[in-house]
Amino acid sequence: MELALETPARLQAVPALEPSGDASDSDLLVLVADRDRVFVTYEGHRANGPSFRNTEIVTVRDDQIVEVEVYFGWSIQHEAKPGGFIQDNGG
Repeated sequence: MELALETPARLQAVPALEPSGDASDSDLLVLVADRDRVFVTYEGHRANGPSFRNTEIVTVRDDQIVEVEVYFGWSIQHEAKPGGFIQDNGG
């Protein structure tokens, strides 16, 4: 499935957000085109667990996806309090 967008062709080549793994649904948050790259941020929702947020950078050439970088985000609601962090104890 592809996103149906009335925007430059490079955006139309970005696959629609299909739930994968244990995600049951997803919401598109950000979609930005920059030359031959498209930046996509989305939230995935699990049926039995916390939601999460990821960002992908998709490179498109000649209307074909040639590279995808995935930056795995965090759980929504994150365990850390706003402005705080979680200590990594190495284990």
